[in-house]
Amino acid sequence: MKTLALLSLIFSMNAFSQSDKPQSNPNSLSYGDSVWSEIMAVCLNLVEVKKMIIYPNVDAEGRVVVKCFLDKDGNVEKTGKISGPEIFYEEIRRVAMFLKFSPATVNNYPVKIWVSVPFTFTLKSD
Repeated sequence: MKTLALLSLIFSMNAFSQSDKPQSNPNSLSYGDSVWSEIMAVCLNLVEVKKMIIYPNVDAEGRVVVKCFLDKDGNVEKTGKISGPEIFYEEIRRVAMFLKFSPATVNNYPVKIWVSVPFTFTLKSD
């Protein structure tokens, strides 16, 4: 008998706790719904930084991609893995620190993230 009363109490508590929660439909959101919003960082000065690159005195071309770790304000905190022709690595590490990004956010809170930034080196013909 005690078990039946306990089960009845648990069931009624559960029913009452959920009865005040509005039910959502695809056209509306209620306070019980989870909303996940991500905004990716966008580079704000890539053109200016590319103008800062000093091309090494070699006959080499290629695409170099550098991973940059951004702080919550969108500043490059450090560089990580670089892929592409190794002759360009030192210069890319140097100029990558001057990149500026809009802050990345998750649910309207700024977050630290890794981003990949491509640079293309091409020889100019005279």
